[in-house]
Amino acid sequence: MRLILVDWMIDVCEEYRLITATLFTSVSMVDRMLASNVEINSKTLQLVGCTCMMIASKFHDLHPAAADDFVYVSDHAFDRWALLEMEQRVLETLDYNLMRPTPYTFLDVYSKAGGYARGDEGYYLTRLVLETALLHPEHNRFLPSLLTTAAVSLAHTLINPDPEEDEKQQWAQTEILKMSGYTCEDLVEPLEALRGWIQDIASHTHRPFCFP
Repeated sequence: MRLILVDWMIDVCEEYRLITATLFTSVSMVDRMLASNVEINSKTLQLVGCTCMMIASKFHDLHPAAADDFVYVSDHAFDRWALLEMEQRVLETLDYNLMRPTPYTFLDVYSKAGGYARGDEGYYLTRLVLETALLHPEHNRFLPSLLTTAAVSLAHTLINPDPEEDEKQQWAQTEILKMSGYTCEDLVEPLEALRGWIQDIASHTHRPFCFP
């Protein structure tokens, strides 16, 4: 149920041209709501997802999506008043503590440390790996900074599988670890998880694994 919601949230953010930070923040809020004592069922899950996107969009987007946009994109599964009521409930449940770090928070800095500037193939691949991780609630067991470090490292491996590129990869790995403060041993578990999630998405093909 959560996987379907997050996959749909990715589509909504793309349709309304909401920035990537909005997606990551909204999914973070959804997971915190699911972990709270608030009763959320299949009928209210989409409402919670839309509410979290609306709140996150107010923080991140120059032109945030309006309440009526989410009513429309949900095919009128709820009205704007239900959305506004849920907004207040989300704010109170999360104690107005909304802007926690997400993997996206560290993307630009760690990608640059690994030799990938914004707009490079490696940057987009790292972002795509992290978006894939969003579909799996298990990603929350890793610190956001650790998950991003592992994603940048994995992007290097996927782009440069040639042994001749080993020296370049080792340099990039050293710079990433220096920037993040993690060790190679720290990356073992998140790298294994990321590879598994990518393979799972590719095998089920509900969302093609390709560059945007």
